Amino acid sequence: MLLSLSAASVCAQSSLIATLSHEGEVSLYYGASALQQAHEAATHGDVITLSSGTFTSVKITKAITLRGAGMFSDVENNVYSTVVGGYFDISIPETVAENLTIEGIDFSGTLRVVNKLYDATFQKCKFTNLEARDVHNLKIVHCYGMYKTTINSTSGFNSTVSVVNSYIASPQQYSGTSSVDFTNCVIQFRLPANGEGPDDLTAAVLKNSIIVKSWQSTTSKEYFSNNVTVQRCVAVNYDYNVWEKTAGGFAYPAASFQEVFKTAIGDMWTGSETYELTDEAKNKYLGLDGTEIGMHGGNFPFDSKTSAPQITKFNVATKSTVDGKLSVDIEVKGVE
Repeated sequence: MLLSLSAASVCAQSSLIATLSHEGEVSLYYGASALQQAHEAATHGDVITLSSGTFTSVKITKAITLRGAGMFSDVENNVYSTVVGGYFDISIPETVAENLTIEGIDFSGTLRVVNKLYDATFQKCKFTNLEARDVHNLKIVHCYGMYKTTINSTSGFNSTVSVVNSYIASPQQYSGTSSVDFTNCVIQFRLPANGEGPDDLTAAVLKNSIIVKSWQSTTSKEYFSNNVTVQRCVAVNYDYNVWEKTAGGFAYPAASFQEVFKTAIGDMWTGSETYELTDEAKNKYLGLDGTEIGMHGGNFPFDSKTSAPQITKFNVATKSTVDGKLSVDIEVKGVE
């Protein structure tokens, strides 16, 4: 494999690095704008790998594989996340044959699909705000949707989304021509902000999942339409028979936070919530496949570790040698 340095970044010294892999050749870019530089140089099918740290956002117009160091930090074990802030727009031409894959990134701003997107995968990512419009066969796997997740379709387009072993807050589905499948998820309905409509699902299938009403919510009933199917789910923090149209899909009586979640405190979670079930709940609340419901059950139990090797250390010499060469020391940690 050939390693080359971007001429614009040879003299840069930074804890931030992006590598671009193109047809066996690897180029390095440094600093907060490294993602922007790597994307500008990339072509469809290339792989961009980011170190931990905070990078400037970019508009993705190429079907690439984008990998970060992970969506969570663990300071005690010297593990730090990859963060991208601001608006992160995705607008890839429909005629492109390659697929977009994003893994191991904490999007602290808004991740927004602004053009029709086909067969993309978001895995092991954290979203503050996800706006998925006109997405066909979008797969969301082992992710955290922290504030609002919007699924929408324009006229004549049928958005289809599969969410697997993930936490999704405030799902909003504005179009009846879109469909969402939730499998082994934790789905939380929250109090809408000023000017926003209520959380709702208009065409969805929820299997082996936990449906949570936030302690903040004053809404008497969140909205499920006739096109929503619920299978082997449990409702948490509800004191009434929720969603009469789908009541048959709730296999268990409504439960409290303490009955279901291991780290619940009152009617809320700790800041480091992983949505693990209590030992009693693991044996009591079983899905269609006989495993526990929620993020840690099913065939793909939640795991935040990324699936690809990550850059953990790199050093660049302050001066080049007499023959113009620059020493670069990179340490990569493989998948355990």
